[in-house]
Amino acid sequence: MKNIFIKTISMMMCISISTQFMAQHIANHQWKNRVLVVYTLDFGTIEYINQFNEFKDKDEALQDRKLILYEIVKDSIRMVSNHNSRDESPWLPLHKKWAQYTNKKDKFQITLIGLDGGIKLKQSNVLKTEELFRIIDSMPMRRAEMRNKR
Repeated sequence: MKNIFIKTISMMMCISISTQFMAQHIANHQWKNRVLVVYTLDFGTIEYINQFNEFKDKDEALQDRKLILYEIVKDSIRMVSNHNSRDESPWLPLHKKWAQYTNKKDKFQITLIGLDGGIKLKQSNVLKTEELFRIIDSMPMRRAEMRNKR
């Protein structure tokens, strides 16, 4: 009985970890989600802290825009599903496909990736949510989404 329990727990952990690794691949989001990548060299970077403060209490607006958030610190990555409490997802090693969204010369960088997988914005200062929403809402696919909701 104990052996079955251990095997079951091990299998559940493997499924969970493989799901996390699958979510880590940027191509899995193409045509499904817009992706926002927040990169920093250090958790204490003021821009990094201020950027996540911008997302507080904005979950509904972010979800409405099909926006998935990833944070990268040095060579680790995790997906953020609840922007108010970022402690829920495990940190994973950074996959090489994500390296294009990091700039080791900058201590902070934010990158917006559209539904088509193209980079729509890349900057090294804090992105205000009003500006983020303005950029996304001006995209043709987003305008079509808003028309279809009406």
